[in-house]
Amino acid sequence: MTGPPPKVPVISAGQVATATLLNQCSAVATFLINKPSVYVQANAAQALTTAGTPVSFATDVHDTDSTAMWVVGSPTKLTVNTPGYWRVAYGVPGTTASTTCWVRVTTGSNNPLGSGNTFACWSGASTANGGAVFCVKAAGVIPYFLYQLDYVELIAQPSSNISTDTSVLYASMSLEFVSAGY
Repeated sequence: MTGPPPKVPVISAGQVATATLLNQCSAVATFLINKPSVYVQANAAQALTTAGTPVSFATDVHDTDSTAMWVVGSPTKLTVNTPGYWRVAYGVPGTTASTTCWVRVTTGSNNPLGSGNTFACWSGASTANGGAVFCVKAAGVIPYFLYQLDYVELIAQPSSNISTDTSVLYASMSLEFVSAGY
């Protein structure tokens, strides 16, 4: 879906249900059943640098949004096509270095703040554990209203240059529509 989600129509007591009203209710129900969400996953180890690296995802495991929030040509980005509030969750595996991860939101051309502004949220961290596998994870609602064409990236910044560990799992991220804000 591109653009704002359908609004729930106002129905007054005793009002006769017209075909238009029923179609509006149907559109809302269809949206709620098929609300936009995406789950992406890496399929190989990735080099992470101390400068902070956007995590690249190679597989779109689940995407209910027909406008494709994830595309092969921009494998680090999940682009919002339905404005509103979104829930994000991620996991990044590693072994040898303390690692901090966070979600970076970048404003797109439809955002009233203008294009290219960045905001960080939902950071998570791990400490080096003598070679044992760890996974940095975090989840929650992004505290900013996202407009159509804003995009979300997962940034990983280890204390020393490393690769993600794929012996147990691959890096992954999900984005799920929560509310239109009205």
